[in-house]
Amino acid sequence: MSLRQDAETDKQTGCHWLTAERLRVYPQILLVVFGLATLGYVLASEGLQDPLGKPLGTYFSPFHAGARLALDGEAAAIYDPEHLLAAQQAAIPGTDDVFLWPLPPVFLLLLLPFGLLPYVPGLIAWLTFGFAGYALSLSRALTDRAGIWAVLAFPGAIVCALNSQTGLLAVALLVGALGQLERRPLSAGLLLGLAGFRPEIAVLGCLALAAGAQWRALAATLATLAGLLLICFAAFGAAPWLAYRDSAPWLAEVLAEGWLPWFKLVSVYGSARLLSLGAAPAVALQAVAAVLALAALVWAWRRPAAVALKGAVLACVALLVSPLTFYYDLVLLAPALLWLALEGRRHGWRPREREVLAAAWAFPLIASPLAQATALQLAPLITAVLLLSLLRRIGHQRPEMPGAG
Repeated sequence: MSLRQDAETDKQTGCHWLTAERLRVYPQILLVVFGLATLGYVLASEGLQDPLGKPLGTYFSPFHAGARLALDGEAAAIYDPEHLLAAQQAAIPGTDDVFLWPLPPVFLLLLLPFGLLPYVPGLIAWLTFGFAGYALSLSRALTDRAGIWAVLAFPGAIVCALNSQTGLLAVALLVGALGQLERRPLSAGLLLGLAGFRPEIAVLGCLALAAGAQWRALAATLATLAGLLLICFAAFGAAPWLAYRDSAPWLAEVLAEGWLPWFKLVSVYGSARLLSLGAAPAVALQAVAAVLALAALVWAWRRPAAVALKGAVLACVALLVSPLTFYYDLVLLAPALLWLALEGRRHGWRPREREVLAAAWAFPLIASPLAQATALQLAPLITAVLLLSLLRRIGHQRPEMPGAG
């Protein structure tokens, strides 16, 4: 992501408001603000509970508790809210927040090392691991070091880190896989398979590889997923998988009955429910959006375009297909923004493309509070506009060396 102005573009259109100086300074200011706010948040916390009474580190609380249950031979209990809450209270006395566990049991394999640590060291290690992986994977694609500020200060990444969620690691694996795809397809498949703790990314990745005839990478992805399943069965047995299956109807009921705050969902389904639509029409709209997104994914990966742009499409589609997508999942916009910015820098900017990038970059910061205040969740629209910008570029691109790193 070069921050120097494209001289040729400037001759045609004049100096754009999104200057190199602003692209460097604004993220730096935002990082300082985030840092001060985080410091205030931690200082205002009492023990291991934040100022709102929630666990410090939010979603790391059930992650740590789940890892502890697995280490104690009770992996299946992660899908029982009462057992999971009891395990959370063992680390954070007084907490009463009940969390869902929608991820498959293979996620426990990743969490076990963090469960061996006490809560606070485990939280620090988890955040360091996730954010470092995110920053390193995206920085490899940068064409100058100044762009790292936009990566580090991306509000989607900050919001994900503040919630201690899985999106940072998912982005790191996705970007790493696509960066290896042309030169080392087996390594790419391995990395994509390791993202199997996020089922939508693994499934969409396999679909994309099949559409692009990337058979070696697809075989490596499937082999990695199979290996993770075998290791998981060997470590925990079949019980957590049966509990995972049995939790699906309950999770669907939670989603349908509105037990989750609609303004925190950034899916088409969540947007529709926020507008007071019933479950059935909301599901129908989500299904239409998912079909269109999948069609866009297959079309893009069948085109002779740069792998980077195809990967950007994959990231956007991952946000559009699932009804259970939360505001902290908007970190998945990071690779799409990066790769579209790289294309614009190399080949010139299309009309309003930089405005789309700027809006999508800043939007995760206000996605949830804006939806709560206005009953309008604009995240699917922002993602769709970004996706259309990518598809337009892919439709006019000739084969070239990939820009994914």
